[in-house]
This record gives sequence, C-alpha cells and structure tokens, in this order.
Amino acid sequence: MIPRIVDVEPLPDFQLKLRFATGEWRQFDLTPWLDRGMFKKIKTSPALYNAVSISFHTLAWPNGADLDPELLYEASVPLDVPATLASEDEPPYGGKVD
Repeated sequence: MIPRIVDVEPLPDFQLKLRFATGEWRQFDLTPWLDRGMFKKIKTSPALYNAVSISFHTLAWPNGADLDPELLYEASVPLDVPATLASEDEPPYGGKVD
C-alpha cells in the first residue's frame, strides 16, 4: 500500500513533520535533496520552503518540486506524539490537503 500523507509541518533546519493516513507521525530530513533540481530554490527561499502543501497525498511546493510518498515514509523516522494530538481528526498544524 502506498503511504498517504494527511498533514505536514515545516520545521527549522529543513525538517518536515509528517502525519500519515495511518495516524503515524514521522520526521523527514529534506537536507540531502536541497542541492538537486527544483529543490535548490527551496534551500534559498524560506517562504518557498514553508509553502509546502499536500497534493495527491504527498508533498509539493509551488515551484513544482515534489517527493514520492513511499520515499517520504521510508526515509523518515517515527516520532512520539502525545495521544491528544495523535487522536485528532483534523490536521493540527494547518497542513493543506488538495
């Protein structure tokens, strides 16, 4: 099954906090991608980095950069999130779903 992202929060140092449809929270380090293709502009523009959104259950940026949801899941690490946040139906961090 392809993992589906339902919430994203951009954190400092190009770390992304992700919530998957399973309810699992994970953290993804975008740093290794920042010298590649369309991600170079994200590295130099905090506004662009923070404009990350969810499109078709994966991450996308206004400049056209996106990442495969399977990569995001496999390359991220699990996060411990308080039960009160993990049980909420609505994304608590304003992640936008298209």
